[in-house]
Amino acid sequence: MRLHPTLLACVLLALAACSSTASLNYAPSVPIVAGSPSSVSAVTATDMRDEKPNRLATVRGGFGNPFYVRDTARPVTEEVAAVFTKALQARGMLSTQANAPYRIQLVVRTFDANKYIKRVAGIDLDLLVIDRSGRTVYKDTVKNQRDAFVLIDADIDALQKLAEDLLSATADRMLDNPKLRAILDSRPSAGAPST
Repeated sequence: MRLHPTLLACVLLALAACSSTASLNYAPSVPIVAGSPSSVSAVTATDMRDEKPNRLATVRGGFGNPFYVRDTARPVTEEVAAVFTKALQARGMLSTQANAPYRIQLVVRTFDANKYIKRVAGIDLDLLVIDRSGRTVYKDTVKNQRDAFVLIDADIDALQKLAEDLLSATADRMLDNPKLRAILDSRPSAGAPST
């Protein structure tokens, strides 16, 4: 059976996902408490997600097919690192000098948002603090999820906001952890040997 060209075009259009691009913002989820001044030189992130590098959010149709998608302007892991960088800046913990005592490495296993029956955003990442000798002196892992039940909704902006709120709350939780603060306050001397 052959489909009429107009009907075929409509079917293909219905199956194709509309896409848009955005950047992620940091919005503190708790009151900011200043940390050890200028203790971190940089934040980098490694992508271990089972997803396209720039894919952040997907609104799915009735058959589970992508209906709307939201990609980030740069890879999602760069956006995650940028949010953590802004959270460090807000706490006065980010150095403008490359020789700060520590750097942060993030390993992102999951960070995305989907809408099928309800909006769901999930995150699973490691935060490692690495000293100037290259030694990992601290590690923290967060696995978290947020959801919102909305029966009929295809709001990709609301889905992105759910992911952003989860990421900001994760950055706040990890950077305000007393164990992390104690490590960053310890300030090893330059060139301290690793043990």
